[in-house]
Amino acid sequence: MGNIKAWFAKMTIVERLRLIGAVALLGLFLVAFTHSFLLRKVESIVTSFTQSTMVMEDMDMFMADLFQEKEATQAFLQFSQKSGLSKWEVFSLKNDKALDKLIEALPTQSMRESITMLKNEMEKFDSMFIQAVPNKEALGFHENEGVMGQLREAIHQVEDRLKAKSQDKLLISMLMLRRHEKDFIQRPDMSYIDLWRSEVSHFQRLLQRAKLGANDKKSIAQSFNLYVQHFEKYQEYTLHTLNLEKTLDQIYAQGMLPLLKQVHTHLSSHIDHLQATYKQVLGLQVYAFWGILLLVVLLVSLLISWIGKTITRPLNDIADAMDALEEGKIRHVHSSMQGAISELLDSLEKFQKQSVETYLLKQVLATNRPVLF
Repeated sequence: MGNIKAWFAKMTIVERLRLIGAVALLGLFLVAFTHSFLLRKVESIVTSFTQSTMVMEDMDMFMADLFQEKEATQAFLQFSQKSGLSKWEVFSLKNDKALDKLIEALPTQSMRESITMLKNEMEKFDSMFIQAVPNKEALGFHENEGVMGQLREAIHQVEDRLKAKSQDKLLISMLMLRRHEKDFIQRPDMSYIDLWRSEVSHFQRLLQRAKLGANDKKSIAQSFNLYVQHFEKYQEYTLHTLNLEKTLDQIYAQGMLPLLKQVHTHLSSHIDHLQATYKQVLGLQVYAFWGILLLVVLLVSLLISWIGKTITRPLNDIADAMDALEEGKIRHVHSSMQGAISELLDSLEKFQKQSVETYLLKQVLATNRPVLF
């Protein structure tokens, strides 16, 4: 600390003025650096916010398309719409591409991990639906197609032969079979299958006791057995398809939707955080700029005042010493400042010596004036 004071004390006026300029420039550089740093920070936040809002738009579109894909599977499996399969193919391909894009664009690792888990659930969903497609195609999409069409054709053959032979009891049994069949078609439940199978046994017993020829019984039995085979196949395909539909609903409701909501929530929170940070940095930018600028102005002002005093103090002391010479007094002035002040002090010292000699000479002349004249 002492070395610094000694160094400062020896500085010339020009050097001290340069020190003021250096501090001012350093302060302005600090203001500029802070402003530039915060400006880059704002630009970074704006860029991240813009990218995140675009990702949110893609996310919303993806959620809507994923729902469309789910609806396409329902249209195909539940409502027997063939167009549902082609619609599913379109949205499945579109959603796979959108998912890959989201994995790359999401801003945090946790979001990317969640969306990767969603991709796995979607692959399960697609695989399960693909398994259900052959069953649904085998069942048929209307009453005259697939197993349903074969079932109707077989039952009509049995009914026509029974009507031709006037077998009322067998016709009544056949109507009960059709009732249980339709109940199962409308509300797939194994209880209707049990009733239907019980009625099948009843029909077969009635056919054995019916007053028909052997050939007629054999022909009716063949058509009836064909009907039974088709219905057994129908209920097997139907129940398997229903199980696959339940699995699809479970994957969508318990696997896909929670992950979607999780990513959507995290992304919304991320955007809100960016907005809050943006406002915070803007406020900080204003306070930092004006705060540092005022601090620099205050510091430079104090430095000017202090350095000004270090310059004017020796000058005032020199002026006082000059005034003291008029009374014949010598006032010594000390300053370690180099340059112009040091030169002034040297000149003052010489002048003081000359002034003392002159003053003494005047005193001698005044004292010895009568002798001399």
